[in-house]
Amino acid sequence: MDAINIIFYRSFLSCVVLLIAIMIFIPGQMKIRKRKDLLFIILSGICFGIHLFTYFKAIQVSSVGIGVISLFTFPMITTIIEPFILKQKIQIKNILLGLIVLVGVFFIVYDSGFGSDDYLGIVLGVVSAFTYSLRNLFQKYWLSDYSPLSILFYQLVITFLMMLPFADRHIVQLGKDNLGYLILLTIVFTVIPHLAVVETLKKFEARSVGLILTLQVPYAIVLAYIAFNEELKLSIVLGGLLVIGAVAYETITLKIKNRKSTK
Repeated sequence: MDAINIIFYRSFLSCVVLLIAIMIFIPGQMKIRKRKDLLFIILSGICFGIHLFTYFKAIQVSSVGIGVISLFTFPMITTIIEPFILKQKIQIKNILLGLIVLVGVFFIVYDSGFGSDDYLGIVLGVVSAFTYSLRNLFQKYWLSDYSPLSILFYQLVITFLMMLPFADRHIVQLGKDNLGYLILLTIVFTVIPHLAVVETLKKFEARSVGLILTLQVPYAIVLAYIAFNEELKLSIVLGGLLVIGAVAYETITLKIKNRKSTK
């Protein structure tokens, strides 16, 4: 399936599941309290829609490994953007870590020529990372008072509306296999994990959540190798190690800092 159709049906089915959950668990809690909140819900929904589409497209034009590693530049993007929101001074350490991540991305496309599918996959992946980072920051600093169920529902409604003009709406043509995979993608790999992320953003800094999520990189690369026999190029491995290494360093530093502040 085309990435647009995947996201179109994924967001539609997710909205149905979430609406049922909202009616059961938090009836009457979908009201948007302020006009300013509505603006940030719309902005976060647009970012979420772009993130989902570009992520799936990156994987389709290149590989799972390239798409996932590119996406997980977002913790470093968050680390760079977050101080502007909090009006904090940008640390040289964060800039250096960001540069290491960029070097890692360079390694990934080292064997590919300019304009190749792998190169396009990197560009789409980084766009996905940037918009995902913005969505998480909107979620953390302007929408954290709302229920994760209702916010995710609104974001997916906006995503659905964004895909609507471009999608193939003849669901009968999808086939039983695709429909089954879409339902699996909706319930197990959309609603549950994204609710977990939204809930976690209430309790931790956006960059901390991003750093923990980077564990998805080695998971995805290994699973893609096992399930799809994707080639493990040395350049991709080196680039991935640089990205993961930078994130791991930031995670350890953050943990040490939190321990000291607790004491």
